[in-house]
Amino acid sequence: MWYLFLIIWLSKHLLLVFHIVGCILRYLTNQLLNKTTITKFLQSDYKKNCQPCFRKKNQ
Repeated sequence: MWYLFLIIWLSKHLLLVFHIVGCILRYLTNQLLNKTTITKFLQSDYKKNCQPCFRKKNQ
């Protein structure tokens, strides 16, 4: 039965889930293209793209 709850939760938070997946995919493509380090990702891409969105969601 727990998977029903998971499906309901995911459907309610679909935009957030897609955003997280998008951030991960963007990070992975950056890794492949630029061979960037995790710290460089955290300094630039994460702060620019993910943090403002998470702040909005949490407010």
